[in-house]
Amino acid sequence: LQVGRASPSWGFPAALDFVDRQHGWLFIRQDGALETPGSDMVAIYGTSDSGASWKQLAQTDTSGLAGHLPQACSKLSPVFLNASTGWIPGSCGAGAGYFLYMTRDGGRNWAVVALRMPAGGTLTCDCVIESLRFWDSQHGALVLNGAYQDSRGYAQNFLYTTIDGGRSWQLGPLLPANAFSVYFLDAAHAWTLDAKANDLLFSGDGGRHWSAAGTIPSNSNAVVMDFQFVTSQIGWALGADSRGLPILKTVDGGATWTTQLSP
Repeated sequence: LQVGRASPSWGFPAALDFVDRQHGWLFIRQDGALETPGSDMVAIYGTSDSGASWKQLAQTDTSGLAGHLPQACSKLSPVFLNASTGWIPGSCGAGAGYFLYMTRDGGRNWAVVALRMPAGGTLTCDCVIESLRFWDSQHGALVLNGAYQDSRGYAQNFLYTTIDGGRSWQLGPLLPANAFSVYFLDAAHAWTLDAKANDLLFSGDGGRHWSAAGTIPSNSNAVVMDFQFVTSQIGWALGADSRGLPILKTVDGGATWTTQLSP
């Protein structure tokens, strides 16, 4: 059943996000081959009538004006908390720091968000913000990957949390080695992945301590693409397979996995 149609003048749909039955956003991205190096041209379209009609709310440009999204830096899919508040995370690369912009008017105007850097970190890091997620109206988390390198040259990745709907972000603990993403079910229960071995780690205290939960099966050297949980026991993952991306399910918190759909 077709509800409505969005007709952007360029690019392709890259993500869709709804916060209720009426309010949603469409993330339009330009083909990278058509962009100048170092730029990432995107546009935000919004609907307030369940998708029947769409309006362009914002588009990246090089003006540098307040409220505008810059064309520089790579951008990940937007994450909206409610009809007015949302974020776009990403990376500026090449020692230029992370990308994090926030809107408070439904996607029309955007402003940069600064995070307190960990000791030894620098705003000019080659770092990226990932795993941005809210589990209720006030509480959320994100991961800053590559804030700095340790004495061995390994990138250090840190957890940030908010308890006020994203108005402020508190620097949290260092993630385990080879862990780049986190999935929070609530303020206490979280999972992360040791990408070197596809080993799933679990925290019951908001990411302060981690223990082995299980290994997500793989028949290749590829890293598991994504995972999420809907209860403390039930979760899904996009596995690593040389033939494609199998869908896997766990009903025991990640200890064992069964294939739901094979490539």
